[in-house]
Amino acid sequence: MTISDCEYDRYSTQMRSMDSTTAVSLAVLWSGLGPTESRDNLHTWPLIFDYARAAKRHLASGGLFVFCFPTPQKQRAIKAVAAAELGVERMRDVIPRAGLPALFSLFACRHLDDAAECVVDAPLVVRGEDGELSEAMQQVRRGFGFAG
Repeated sequence: MTISDCEYDRYSTQMRSMDSTTAVSLAVLWSGLGPTESRDNLHTWPLIFDYARAAKRHLASGGLFVFCFPTPQKQRAIKAVAAAELGVERMRDVIPRAGLPALFSLFACRHLDDAAECVVDAPLVVRGEDGELSEAMQQVRRGFGFAG
């Protein structure tokens, strides 16, 4: 999928896939730009600090700001959330295949007044060493209405 296959509004930071069955590349999700864009362009678009500040302004009391971010840069995400005066309530690493390092982490954040102490969930392993979907991933899929 390319950026032209999506509607992207740079200023409201909303992006919707025009084909709900097509996966959006991680590069597009995290930066709003296609993976072939230059580093100069990348630095002109909203970053996690911008999204966290926007969440702080628009999040209703008791609401959640949920996002994913590359696991190797997890501390950067935590700093962005703290700088926006939000609290991380839950975190979970996602491992694409057993035996590999975590690829990205999931975060659920709230206003500091609403946030409970942070819970770090066990990593979600998507596929076992045999390449088959793990039971945990099958459970996630069933939660979204997919078979298996």
